[in-house]
Amino acid sequence: MTSPASIRRTKRVAILRPFSTERASNLKESFDTWSEYLPCKPDGSEPTIAMEFDLFLSYSQSYDGNNTSALDADKSTQFLIDNFQSFPWSKCFQNVYRIETNTPADQDLYLPSEMDNPLWVNGPNQQFVKSMNIIQDFHVPDSHTRQVYDYVFVMESDVLPIKVNWLKNLMEEAQQKDFCMLGSKYAGEAWNGFRSSLPLALQHHLNGNSVYNLRHPLMKFLLKQLLKEKDTIYNSVPYDYRIAQILVEGFLGVEPALPAASTNVRHHGLHDDAEIKYFRRMWNRYGMADGEAVMIESKVIKNYVGSPLLPRHIKTMEASLIHGAMLYSDWKKNNYVSSEIVFIHLKVAFNCNVFLT
Repeated sequence: MTSPASIRRTKRVAILRPFSTERASNLKESFDTWSEYLPCKPDGSEPTIAMEFDLFLSYSQSYDGNNTSALDADKSTQFLIDNFQSFPWSKCFQNVYRIETNTPADQDLYLPSEMDNPLWVNGPNQQFVKSMNIIQDFHVPDSHTRQVYDYVFVMESDVLPIKVNWLKNLMEEAQQKDFCMLGSKYAGEAWNGFRSSLPLALQHHLNGNSVYNLRHPLMKFLLKQLLKEKDTIYNSVPYDYRIAQILVEGFLGVEPALPAASTNVRHHGLHDDAEIKYFRRMWNRYGMADGEAVMIESKVIKNYVGSPLLPRHIKTMEASLIHGAMLYSDWKKNNYVSSEIVFIHLKVAFNCNVFLT
């Protein structure tokens, strides 16, 4: 007789691919590396994990919008859905869906050079919160069936696979420990020399391209809190950094420094003592498991925003996925690299903004 312990429930995972107006026209091309580095091994020889995967294409505005970007988004997503089975990587997934978060165009903003604007990061923040809410209460199109997901892996288009079987590698890592969020701290070079002087929450925050455990009570709390803060000054902080700030408030009881409040922000004031105490209760109750924090740093995905990487770096990496790196081709393959281009890229890396999302 099969023991209950040997029966493994199949978990369902949503791979969330968020894109905005700037990415609408070339969405299809953002999947090219998936064909080179398949999410799962083609021969099925990898260790079996009881999981099924659905791909979600999330547009920040509306597919019915009366503009070129909406037309591009509609065309690109429909092409991926109609031709889904033709892609080598499609066999790793059960379904592909498209969703929209309907952020008004004048609020769908990501302006790192204008952080005095309280809506500078409103676009990514609202797309994340709304996409997660849609997935949490997702009903299969043309059906009354509600699909329940255990995990969501947020994978922006600048997260690139560098090894075959990257999705299975990441999910096997997720199975090893009880976690709320599994992702990468900043692993690049832009903070060298001053990392220790940065706010504690920024030093230790996990980048938004992470695996989110929708069944974990701390994650449920965090998603509700981000939604609650939509019209407050806290929305001027990138959502992944804001998650770290909330948790720092929880275990230290000290509210972190925030951007100066603007008259253009409709908010209800800063957190009072009762709310900070609530953060602490949530952390004390759910923030640790078996003596370890449930915000776990991944070995499979690494955040290298603003950092140049050479082929020799890639070959020796343990990671299967890298985020935001500037990848350089082999010298012998291309004969030369323009010194002007190298200088520009290194300057960008050196001046990389501390809000690395």
